[in-house]
Amino acid sequence: MQLKEQPKQEQPKQEETAKQEQRSWWQQLLARGQGLISGERRLLGGSAVLLFSNLGGSALGFLVSISVARLLGSASFGQYAFITAVIFTADGALEAGLDSLLTRDVAADPSRSRPYLRLITRIKLLLAALIALGFLLYAQFANLDPQLRDLFRLAALPALPIMLNSSIINLFRAWQRMSIILALSLGTLTLQLLLYLSAILLGGGVGHLLVLFFVAQGCMTVAAYFIYRRLAPAEGLEPVQTGVLLRRTLPFAVSGGLQVLGGSVDLFMINAFFSPLEVGYYAIAIRFYNGLRQPPNALFGALFPNLSERAAQAGAQLNRTFRLGLRLLALYILVAASFFALIATPLIYYTYGDSYAASAHILRALVWANLPLLLNAACLFYLYARNDERFATLIIAANLGLRVLLIATLTASRGPLGAAVGLGLAEAATLLLYSFRVKAVSQQEQEGR
Repeated sequence: MQLKEQPKQEQPKQEETAKQEQRSWWQQLLARGQGLISGERRLLGGSAVLLFSNLGGSALGFLVSISVARLLGSASFGQYAFITAVIFTADGALEAGLDSLLTRDVAADPSRSRPYLRLITRIKLLLAALIALGFLLYAQFANLDPQLRDLFRLAALPALPIMLNSSIINLFRAWQRMSIILALSLGTLTLQLLLYLSAILLGGGVGHLLVLFFVAQGCMTVAAYFIYRRLAPAEGLEPVQTGVLLRRTLPFAVSGGLQVLGGSVDLFMINAFFSPLEVGYYAIAIRFYNGLRQPPNALFGALFPNLSERAAQAGAQLNRTFRLGLRLLALYILVAASFFALIATPLIYYTYGDSYAASAHILRALVWANLPLLLNAACLFYLYARNDERFATLIIAANLGLRVLLIATLTASRGPLGAAVGLGLAEAATLLLYSFRVKAVSQQEQEGR
């Protein structure tokens, strides 16, 4: 009898256990949904702050550019645009990978903030010294006119503060403290604009502007460091070794360096074939071309740390978000590029003046290059989220080769307008490479599940 009654006594316990498991399942699902909503809110909130930062920074950058172009003349503006492009290219080409790794790893584990920044700062001290030495040697031994030789000597000054600023800014981005990035970027550009206007009105030239550029970047470094000291979380117990860090950053460093070099190929080619006047025309069109990317760049800036934090737990959600992002980017660029192409002539006239009217023709061709370029950027973030940075580096290398080939060929025959067309063709061809790889990675992920 006892053996027959035992199942009846255990049945209520089994039902209670099943109810608990059911409640636990619903609680897990609810917690997962709340975490997803929280992540989307952080992504949208961070994107909104970065959008405001990018738009404000772009507006201040335009004011700086317009001030130099109108007050110093087209030739001096061409020299200033070329020298600053060289500075940012040299800095970015050597340190981009370090900042990408810092952003991804610190977003996953904020306790790595202090050891990562210490090691990366030491590395960047060496890199900045190499960049400064390279500028000084080039100015000393290259066949340059005296004025350009002096400008290259002064270009050695901002190397270190630019590198340090990028690391701390990416640290704040990994913490998803976008409001700090907003305050630092807008404050620095405002200071730079005021210093430039004061120097130009007092009779200063491009060399004085480079010195003041170094001063503004140095002030940003000091302010960012004090904010970092107040907000940095306690250091974790896990040690960070320099050798391991360098090995892990290698794919990011190569791809980042190639991207930075590719971003300046067009301007360098125009400078090689033509005078600073044509460089100035193209640099103005580039300003508006880059301005079109500010809203998408705000999304990308918040997307990378967000994906680094939760991509491994939400593969299907990542694919849906990626496809939606591609549609939104395509729609945005089609509308924005059409609008800018229509208003190119009055836009150039009322901002930079009639003497820069040639920039309008370049701008009409250049804005359409943003369509494949932004889609390529979205594909790059997707591959980074899937830990496929090595293959992404190969695509970026192919993009650099395409840019050099097409831009050099078309610039030699068509001038700055040819450079704009070559850029668009190179990005369109690269989009095909990204499409094949993204499809392959997505299918591998689905088969793995």
